[in-house]
Amino acid sequence: MKLLQNLNYTYKEVDSYALLKFQNEINQKKLVISGYSLQSLTFVEQLDIDDLILSFCSDVQFTEVPRNIFKLMCSNCSLQNVDGVQQMKQLTALSLYMNQVNNINILSQLTNLTSLDVSCNDVSDISALGQMVQLKQLGLTDNKITDISSLSKLVSLQELRLGCNKISDIQPLSSLLNLKYLSLYENSIEDISSLSLLINLTELQLNGNKITSIEPLKSLVNLKTLFLCSNQISDVNAISHLPIEKLYLDSNNIIDVSCLQSLTKIKELYLQQNKIVHIHHLQLLTTLTLLNVSKNLITDLSFAVQPEFDPSIFDLLIRGPLLRPQYYTEQQNTPSQRQIFFSNMLSEITFTNEKKFQMEKNGRKMKSKLKLFKENVGKTVQNANQELIKMTNKVCDLFGLLVYSYGRWNCFFLFTM
Repeated sequence: MKLLQNLNYTYKEVDSYALLKFQNEINQKKLVISGYSLQSLTFVEQLDIDDLILSFCSDVQFTEVPRNIFKLMCSNCSLQNVDGVQQMKQLTALSLYMNQVNNINILSQLTNLTSLDVSCNDVSDISALGQMVQLKQLGLTDNKITDISSLSKLVSLQELRLGCNKISDIQPLSSLLNLKYLSLYENSIEDISSLSLLINLTELQLNGNKITSIEPLKSLVNLKTLFLCSNQISDVNAISHLPIEKLYLDSNNIIDVSCLQSLTKIKELYLQQNKIVHIHHLQLLTTLTLLNVSKNLITDLSFAVQPEFDPSIFDLLIRGPLLRPQYYTEQQNTPSQRQIFFSNMLSEITFTNEKKFQMEKNGRKMKSKLKLFKENVGKTVQNANQELIKMTNKVCDLFGLLVYSYGRWNCFFLFTM
């Protein structure tokens, strides 16, 4: 019999004797148990398990978990305490995700832990974590944390997740120079000056705070992904020369984005829900593949109809309370297969050469050389079915979506010519 590496028991009765019967054939390293009521797990010791993963299990007692495992994941198990886990001295990774734990003091006794996740619990006091200087990954998302002063000693940390807490002071993080990933979203942070020294960061999440100035971020020369949405930012000059590839600036107070044309490596740029009027500077971003400027104050799209404008450069999303969708097109001729979506007040936009499109003023019929979108409104179900039969004789791959609206049936068909 081929030696097993993984064994998965899900929503069945755990039969320890059945497992032990095959112990000679089992050379597994990971055991996954989901949806059980567990009274004892001592039998696992005889299976030479390295990793034990428990999810949606009730009656979990850490005193019954084997002490010889290296990785333990216990999620959605309604745990209220972690008594007994301190006996597992060999643990290098522990996850207690999505439980009801409020006291994690005894975790400091696990001196071999390098990865710890206690996200989605009821933890407020993390002072004991200050002793766990060996940690490299730490997850504390969605708890009740206000004071993070104890984290200043964890200088080996490379990943730190602190989103969805009640943190306002992040000064203790200034000593964590090895951080590459830092998540601080949905807190009460105003001052981010302490982040200026974290030059090894490649991803930073600061969305959903009270930030007005991002000047300290200009020194983060390795930053690739930056989340700053839902703050109070108006000036973005500080980050305009960073090697950012994904930038989220939506839901701020930004008016001028001309400085962002210096983002020479940008691929995705999210600027929706600001106060932006002009975006013509952004057409210089040749690396850009997606631009979202929905719900701004943009009315001038004249740059987009110029012969030199190449719509294959990026996906252009423009929406707003005063702006309504006019057409959706896909440039099949371009090697990159980009999509462009305009949504604006203009009743008609005409492109030249390969960018030529025609539409009726009422926005109901649109013609494209490469994709045709037909909207049939006011037809009865009977007529719509007849139309479908005719079309199936000509098109091999046809599909329909039947939508019920305002007490009438409207049938929309999308197909490729």
